Amino acid sequence: MRNDDLDPGPTGDGSPSPDPIVERRAHIASWAQRGKRIGYLALVIAIAVFSVALYWDLPEALMVVIVACLVIATITLLPSIVVGYGVNAAERDERTAAAEHAHRAAPSQPPRQPAPVERSSSRRPGSEAPDTP
Repeated sequence: MRNDDLDPGPTGDGSPSPDPIVERRAHIASWAQRGKRIGYLALVIAIAVFSVALYWDLPEALMVVIVACLVIATITLLPSIVVGYGVNAAERDERTAAAEHAHRAAPSQPPRQPAPVERSSSRRPGSEAPDTP
């Protein structure tokens, strides 16, 4: 294991990261982000080339570029978006499970009773009932 692969961790002793799943998820998320960037860039290029092609009466060479960009966008965007949603869902699930675990681990406290409400002896003006001493 290289020194670069070591996480200083909370103790700072250079021990490996305690959770390889989190590292793997971060790696997958970075690849999903790259795929999205490539896919959206291909869409932008396809739109720009289409605009130019319309001006030049749709030459065949530009149509090939447009179709190639659309194919690249389709191939890269679909898996990247799905994987990105999967990573987000896994992180959300992990946060929820950690919060539930922390809630269960906390010592149980008896439910708090609401504070008693003090009632004033004065009545609103125009009240029908007279004050009784």
